Amino acid sequence: MGLIKKVTSTMIELQASALNDGIEFKLRIDSLLLQGVATKFQRERAIKSCREFLLAIVSLMEQNNEATSPGSIQNIYHRLRVLRHWMWRNEIWQFSQLSAEDLYQFMEYVFHRGDRLVSDKTMAGYQRLLMTMWDVNDQYAASLKVSPYLIPEIERFSKLAPSVGRWKPIGEQNAIDILTAAIEWLDSTTPLLVQLFERLREVDGKSIGKTRSWRKKARVKEYSEIACSDLFAKLCEISGDHRNPNTVIRSCWSKSVGATMVIVLFFTGIRGSELLSLKRECISREKHRSGRVFDYLAGIAAKKGSAPRTWIAPKPVVEAIEKLRRIGEAHVADGTEYLFYKYNGNGCVPVRGAKIRRMANTQLATAYVGIFVRSCSKKIVDGLRRSFHLHQARKTFATFVAVRDKSSLGPLAAHYGHASTFITDSRYVGSDLDLHQLIGEASRADLANGLTDLLTSQSLGGLGGETFEKYRTLMPVRFKGRTMLKKSVEDLIEQGANLSPCDWGYCLYAADTSACRGDASGPSLERRSPSVCRSCKNFAVTEKHRRWWEERHRRESDFIKLNPLSEQARAICASRLEETEELLVSLNQKRLVREE
Repeated sequence: MGLIKKVTSTMIELQASALNDGIEFKLRIDSLLLQGVATKFQRERAIKSCREFLLAIVSLMEQNNEATSPGSIQNIYHRLRVLRHWMWRNEIWQFSQLSAEDLYQFMEYVFHRGDRLVSDKTMAGYQRLLMTMWDVNDQYAASLKVSPYLIPEIERFSKLAPSVGRWKPIGEQNAIDILTAAIEWLDSTTPLLVQLFERLREVDGKSIGKTRSWRKKARVKEYSEIACSDLFAKLCEISGDHRNPNTVIRSCWSKSVGATMVIVLFFTGIRGSELLSLKRECISREKHRSGRVFDYLAGIAAKKGSAPRTWIAPKPVVEAIEKLRRIGEAHVADGTEYLFYKYNGNGCVPVRGAKIRRMANTQLATAYVGIFVRSCSKKIVDGLRRSFHLHQARKTFATFVAVRDKSSLGPLAAHYGHASTFITDSRYVGSDLDLHQLIGEASRADLANGLTDLLTSQSLGGLGGETFEKYRTLMPVRFKGRTMLKKSVEDLIEQGANLSPCDWGYCLYAADTSACRGDASGPSLERRSPSVCRSCKNFAVTEKHRRWWEERHRRESDFIKLNPLSEQARAICASRLEETEELLVSLNQKRLVREE
C-alpha cells in the first residue's frame, strides 16, 4: 500500500503505518500560505505548485525506500511551510522567482531563527529540502530555477551550526538508582491511584443525564471527601505533594506513566516510537521446548516496514505494565486499547465522552519521563547533569548487555532489529545506534578502571598479581597524585594492555600463557572458570574481589559439612576449598607500600 491515502486540491492525507495506527497525517496545502496576501491567481498557482512538489517527494521517497514513514514526509512539509511563509513575507510568490541570493538569505534566516542558533542537523535538513526541490524540479509547476548545488555558501551554515552530538548512555549506578525509584514508586502508589480513580469514576457514572451544574457540585463534593481521606493523605506522603486533590492525583498519574516508560526502556532497549505502539494487552507468554516459560513484549518495529515484533520482557517490565494497565482501567471508563494514552482537559480523570487518543509523540513521552525523573532524589537528578532523552535508555541497555559480555553482541543486534549481527568491528550496521563505537568507549573506560584498581590496590593475589607487582616496583614514582596515576594507566593502554574482567578477578590476557586456551580475541568463554583462572599466570585479584572469594569459601565450607556426601563430591569440594584458601592467603600479603 502506498503512502498516499487521499488527495484534494488543498490537502494530502498520508496512510498511517502500523507503528502510527490511529494517527492522522494530513498535510494542509493552504496552511503553507499566509492569509491576506497575493492575488487569487498567485495563491492558486502556489497551492498547485506545493501540492505537486509534495506528491513528487512522496513518489521519490517510495522509489528509494519502500518503508518510508509518513512522519518523514511530515517533517519535509513543516520545513516547506517555513520556506513558503518566508517567501510570502518577502513578496516572493513562486519557487521560480527565487534567486541564488534569496536561497542564501533564507538559510541565513533559518540559522538565526528564534532565540538561539539552530543545530547542524536542522540546517542540513533545510539544505536537503532546497536540493530536493532542484532534483524534482521537472515534476511541479513554477519550479525552482536556481541550483542550490552551485551555491557553496549554503553548506557553510551547516558547518557553522552547533553540533547536537550523540546521546550517551548514563552511568550504570545512576541508571540503577532511577530503576529502583521507578519500581518503588509503582509499588507504593498503584493501589492508591486505582482506588481513587474508581471513586471518581463512580461519581462520573452517577452524573449521566444530570445537568452540568449538578455534575460540578457532585465532583466538588467528592474531591472534598477525598481531601480528608486516608488514601489521599498517604498519596501526599509518598509523593511529597500537598496541593489540592485534583492536582496531586493527576501529577501522580503522570509520574506513574513516566516510571513505567523508564522501566520498559531500560530493561528492553526499545525505541521511543516502539514504546508508544504497545497496547494494554502487550504481554504474552510462551513455553519453550526446554519447558521454561518466557514473557514477551509485543509491539511494532520502527523499522522493517512497521512489522509486528516481540522483545523479551523481564519480570520488572511485566509487573510495571500490569500496574499501569490496572491504573488505566480505573482511570478511563471507555478507554483506549493502547497502554499509553492522552486526553484533553485539566481534570485528574477525563470527563465522560472525552476523546481518548493514543500517545503518538515521542516528545510527549520524553516529557512524562522527565516528570518522573525530576521527582526523584537530588542525587539522581544531579547525576544526569542534563535532561534525560529516551534514546539514552536504549544506549544504556546496550552497555548493560554488551560491555559485560562481548559474545552477546550478536543476540543484542537481533534484539534491536538491526540489519547485521556482525558487530565485532567498525563495519557493524546499526540503523540508529553506533554500537561499535559505544562498546569501544565503554570497554576503554572499563580497561582504565581495572588498571587503576591493579595499580593502587593495597594487595594483589593470584599468579598474575605477582607479575603485575614486578611492573609496579619499576614505576619511578609510587603514584603520587592523580596525574601520575592517569599517565601510568594511559601508558599501559598504549602498550596494548589487554584486561578481561570478571566477577572473581582480572585476566591480564596473554594467549601463550592462557590456562583456558583462549585465542587472539581473548580468553575462552567456555573454559573460563574460577578454578581454571586460579592456576593461570594471567590471573590477578585485588581487594575488589575479596568478598567474592570469601563468599565462595563460606559456601564450600558449608557444603563439605553436609552428611551424607559422596567421596567424589567431597574431594571436589575440598579441592575448591583449598584453591580458595590459597588465593585468599596470597591476597592477604600486603605488597604495595604507599609513600607519603
